[in-house]
Amino acid sequence: MSLQNLQAQQAGRYFATVSDASHSVTSSPAVLNVLSAWSPVITEFMAQNDGGLLDEDGDASDWIELFNPGPDVVDLRDWSLTDDPFNLTKWHFPATNFAVNSYMIVFASGKNRAVPAFHFTPASISMRTAAIWL
Repeated sequence: MSLQNLQAQQAGRYFATVSDASHSVTSSPAVLNVLSAWSPVITEFMAQNDGGLLDEDGDASDWIELFNPGPDVVDLRDWSLTDDPFNLTKWHFPATNFAVNSYMIVFASGKNRAVPAFHFTPASISMRTAAIWL
């Protein structure tokens, strides 16, 4: 599904209904966020990972999924992740280019890897808190 020309006031909870001549099925609610700017966003996170996605060492670390909607590649050198609203630069990304229309997984493992790769690992981000900021 592609939604064009959305305005901020159209954000909210929506349902999708698929019907044919004999019946219809309605989805559970989905949240629609309308971004005011083209910048990377947190799209998903996993706290208490039970092994669904493993880091490069085979550990089931908590993780944060990011998405870059474009239209430009973003150098993450000046970006950071935090779980503390009073310390917005708790963990800095290493210099790396985040491609347009792509996803990145950040493992919150405490391993503090700084080599640009498929994912990075914040040293002290806790997925047990109520919020994560990018």
